[in-house]
Amino acid sequence: MMVQLEQLERLEFVMGVIADAVHDSGARWVIGGSTGLALRGIGIGRAPRDLDIYADLDSAVLLHKRLERYSVDSQHWSETERFQSLLSHYVIEGAPVEVVGGFIVRAHGCRYALEVDDWLLGHSLEVQCNGRKLYVVPLSHELLFNVLRDRIDRADIIVQAAIESKGAGELADQLIELSSRNELDEQLIAPWLRKLRGIGDELRDER
Repeated sequence: MMVQLEQLERLEFVMGVIADAVHDSGARWVIGGSTGLALRGIGIGRAPRDLDIYADLDSAVLLHKRLERYSVDSQHWSETERFQSLLSHYVIEGAPVEVVGGFIVRAHGCRYALEVDDWLLGHSLEVQCNGRKLYVVPLSHELLFNVLRDRIDRADIIVQAAIESKGAGELADQLIELSSRNELDEQLIAPWLRKLRGIGDELRDER
């Protein structure tokens, strides 16, 4: 537990470095992955090792300009069978950092596009780091992303945490809203709605 706390504190310091570097750039970004979960008090069985930052394409470019002195590669377009994004990687105070711009996930017949400005920021958790406001992606993103990439173990942890914190209803509502904004298979999402609400919701009934 102490090691996990120390690692999170180190990553919080890195977040502060990033916030200071980009605060007047106009870039808008959110924190995700295991670090984002840890900031919510949700553990995944190990300490977070790196920092994942999501942004829309224009903000990803602005972020890279301000963080370029820490970069370990050039900002580049990456496309695989499942994922496409504008990627760049950095090492800041010894911690690996990844900036993911314009992220789109295609899996299980679904297409999920991260809308940082238009949706994620408005539903994110606000945290304070070195006197600056930072934003952690909503759990609805983490749940959907992990379901799409077949990380059912992590998806189960997220659902259980939402139930224990009395946030399951809100998470279900956000999952439905994300479904309406993207191309998602109802049969893929329905079991998670049942876990969250304890009933057999169908997405079409909520739209």
